[in-house]
Amino acid sequence: GARLHVQRLGADTDGTPAVLLHGLLVGNLATWYFTLAPRLAESRPVTLYDLRGHGRSSRPDTGYDLGQQTADLAAVIAAGDDLARPRSDAPVALVGHSYGALVALRYALDHPGQVSRLVLVEPPLPPGRMDEMRAFADRPADQMMDALPDGLKQAAARGGRQIRKLLTQVGGLVTETDL
Repeated sequence: GARLHVQRLGADTDGTPAVLLHGLLVGNLATWYFTLAPRLAESRPVTLYDLRGHGRSSRPDTGYDLGQQTADLAAVIAAGDDLARPRSDAPVALVGHSYGALVALRYALDHPGQVSRLVLVEPPLPPGRMDEMRAFADRPADQMMDALPDGLKQAAARGGRQIRKLLTQVGGLVTETDL
């Protein structure tokens, strides 16, 4: 039920393929595209994608639970056999940040033979509790702004098309989906 925006780097390299997953709300594939991905792509194929409702992926009303996000990851990996995995049975390295770490962990638990390495960056553990997310989502819009990291608050104060787009995206995810 979602169209996912995918980018691939380093397709002609031989190393273990890597799939990088960003976090919720303010994340998108640019989190990795401008940091770790180019360096990894020097030695391996790298797949990045925008989670549903983020970046250039579509924003369906539903499907933001861990099970569906894991199914989305499985679809991205399966669809990318030619670039993301040189052989269909080749395991991938998963790198996930924040909620993306939970998705990567769930995928690794469900498909242990398909994961060669698992890197979890700032996972919101324990994975069964999303108290901070619920507390954030229950705030009025002006209080949501106060809860954002300082860098985002400063960018929002300066304005600009990109920050307005990001804030619209975050607001839509919180108020118009089952996130």
